[in-house]
Amino acid sequence: IEELMKVTREKDGDEEYALAQLNIGATLVKNDEVNKALSVWNKISHSDDATVFSRAQLNVGNIFVRSGDYESALAAWSNIKPLYSAEIYGQAQFNIGLASLENGDIEKSLLVWSKISSEDNAIMYGQAQFNIGVALEKSGNFEGALLAWRNITSENNAKMYGQAQINIGNVLVRLDELEAGLDVWRNLKFDNDVEIYALAQLNTGIALERNND
Repeated sequence: IEELMKVTREKDGDEEYALAQLNIGATLVKNDEVNKALSVWNKISHSDDATVFSRAQLNVGNIFVRSGDYESALAAWSNIKPLYSAEIYGQAQFNIGLASLENGDIEKSLLVWSKISSEDNAIMYGQAQFNIGVALEKSGNFEGALLAWRNITSENNAKMYGQAQINIGNVLVRLDELEAGLDVWRNLKFDNDVEIYALAQLNTGIALERNND
């Protein structure tokens, strides 16, 4: 850490300085010096290196949310722009949605998650659409939930795709669309995800048994 602290903008350039600060902060967190880490990360400017700045602000937000300071966390994550790093922007928006949900602001969560695109961050997009579906299902908006889950593909998030397909089947069966629900589960293959496949087979058996009753 002593060597990293010798790195300056003037001597080593903006990018090297930003990277050094990012690594210093990470080391400080490992040493339980969180406040010092926050101070170091906040020294990084987006003009130094936009990607490193975005990573630092993501870290700052994560630290704040762990301590229950949602307002500061949201402020840090909101500093991250898609032009700086589309991938980190997607992660930040997903985190904003989660923090807003934990803070009781469901509407803000849905709004933020809906703005994440698969081009920004395919994995976060899949998780966001999955969470949107869960929230809408809980509120009784089954059509909205199905729409969100159907946005998830095996290409943008294979894990979430399987879970979404399970949920789609469950909702369709609940809406008395048994065959449609069974078709969704039948399309889940063993070699894609063993656990999801097993759950689909279990749900199929339960649904057919209940239908026979």
